[in-house]
Amino acid sequence: MKNYGATEKYIQKFLQYKYRVDDIRLINLNYQFITQFELFLRTTTPLNESNPLANNGVMKHKERLRKIVTIGFKLEWIPNLGEKYFTDFQLSDESQYWETGDEKIAGENFKLYDDLLDKVSNAFENFPIKDDETIQAYFEGVLRWVHRK
Repeated sequence: MKNYGATEKYIQKFLQYKYRVDDIRLINLNYQFITQFELFLRTTTPLNESNPLANNGVMKHKERLRKIVTIGFKLEWIPNLGEKYFTDFQLSDESQYWETGDEKIAGENFKLYDDLLDKVSNAFENFPIKDDETIQAYFEGVLRWVHRK
């Protein structure tokens, strides 16, 4: 149970920030909640300002949230949620920081992701959907633009 208290505080802080509520029904959790919680963890003021959250801390809080939700699912408090959102959910160390402990490698890998996100953002800003264009055609065009060299 060590550190679950910190995770609970971050969840409460997130619920206040995002939804202006003190609690949320487990059945209302979805993939968007999880991704927004991760973004919140990466950008919020840490509970202990002298100890900011790094990637490892963010991943630990996500892991604890997953364990809590899994327990709720197994106790049938949230039917179908596991099948709907967590069947293929896996934590991954895309920055290779957990594997190597090398912050330089993590920084280089995150730079690649930052650049890709900037390209996607620029594509959406610079290429509005045309009136006669299907959503599929629009996204295919955005992908082509993002992947061009």
